[in-house]
Amino acid sequence: MVREAAVLVPVYPRSDGELIVVLVGRVQDWVHGGQLALPGGERDPADADLAGSALRAANQEIGLAGDRLALLAALPV
Repeated sequence: MVREAAVLVPVYPRSDGELIVVLVGRVQDWVHGGQLALPGGERDPADADLAGSALRAANQEIGLAGDRLALLAALPV
């Protein structure tokens, strides 16, 4: 069974201009415990599209508000 899912690659500039990629550390007792990951997950029926899925998950996982970012590009499925 194929399930639609999406991740966000959050990148922000430090004060010195260097770009930082944000990763999520998964808790040890979860199915992906101890792994580093990009924020994201399975598409929810309420999500308009996969970009919406990635934005929702990033908000849930790292508190990244959709009104505080710019979506630069989408990678091919």
